[in-house]
Amino acid sequence: MPGREDFAIIRARLMADDRACAAADLYVEDGLAVELTALSTVVGHIAQLGLWAVRETDDGVLPGSGVGIVAAATATPRSAAKRIIDALMSAGLLRDVARTSDGQGGIYLVGFQDCYEAIIRKRKVDAERKAQARLGSKSSGRRSDVARTSGGRPSDVPRMSERTVPYRTGTDLSAGARGGAPLNKKPEEPRLLPPARWLLEAEADEECVKKAAIAGARLAKQAAERAAKRAEEADEAAKQAADG
Repeated sequence: MPGREDFAIIRARLMADDRACAAADLYVEDGLAVELTALSTVVGHIAQLGLWAVRETDDGVLPGSGVGIVAAATATPRSAAKRIIDALMSAGLLRDVARTSDGQGGIYLVGFQDCYEAIIRKRKVDAERKAQARLGSKSSGRRSDVARTSGGRPSDVPRMSERTVPYRTGTDLSAGARGGAPLNKKPEEPRLLPPARWLLEAEADEECVKKAAIAGARLAKQAAERAAKRAEEADEAAKQAADG
């Protein structure tokens, strides 16, 4: 369902989390990653699973065994996805969710609520607001611009206009509508627009870069001269000490 929340949230502390480091060791042992990139692979998988969960769920639970979801989210074969789940569960980054009376259950992505709570809260508020808007439009007899299938996401609300455009007949095309200019008139030549603002800003930025480079070269030269002078003073002091 593209267009809802197409981004993932990763806390910086995950890079130093003992659970992530343990999962990285398990990845290496199971052949899922090499030691040099194992930790970044774990963090990347957590980000991909978080992105899937925030787009498709409100609680961060991957339904069922999670194998198909992990395979799709991480672009890995199902056999590798099963080993990824085992490693992340052993490290404590995934947790089993007991099945309820209606048979629902799955795997919870640990830390989901901490990372995505604000997004989920805003989604629920939007859903309630749109539901109230639909109820109000029904009671007043007016047509609502909020789609019936809206779940609180901005992409579910289409931009509709109540204006209507009259249908132009063949006579309209030749003589114009209601005495206006004919619609088949040759269009005017496009006029040239002034230079775009971003081009001027780019030129200004290039000038700043040149000035900065000149200033940097000047400072480097001064530093080299000071270093050479100190070296000469040190040599002179050493000679005087040797003569004395």
